[in-house]
Amino acid sequence: VVETVDKLAEERRLSSVVIESCPTRYGNWKKQPALWRRAIMMSEMQIAVERAKLAGVEYVLGDQRIEEIGAKIVPVCLETLKDMCTPSGWVRCWVDIARATEKIVRPSLAPSSASSSSLPWAFSVAPRSTQLDAALIVGAPVAILRYSL
Repeated sequence: VVETVDKLAEERRLSSVVIESCPTRYGNWKKQPALWRRAIMMSEMQIAVERAKLAGVEYVLGDQRIEEIGAKIVPVCLETLKDMCTPSGWVRCWVDIARATEKIVRPSLAPSSASSSSLPWAFSVAPRSTQLDAALIVGAPVAILRYSL
């Protein structure tokens, strides 16, 4: 981020920087003690804001308001909790999990010529950008913490 923003500013091709944050989240981040912001809460978005200020260009907050997201999440979470209390709800949960999994790994019914596996089909994997990996899983708690504050 630093190199990109600085290079564009130096070339006089930087007129503004759009930050993936909303006014509420950005305001809450700014209220945190400086040490906390630097050690735990720093993200590429905040770095981009700092570099934009140094370059003398404006930054724009370009994300959906957290209040709107929260208003959508609460009913979904309540519905999920309701689903967990009934057998038909468990079926809906498994169907949702299966649909999400299908977007990541799609079974191909064609036999695998590259493998001597006894499976009747080979798994074709979605592009790397949609796969779950260890870094994503390990980083999720930190991302949730950063997003919620």
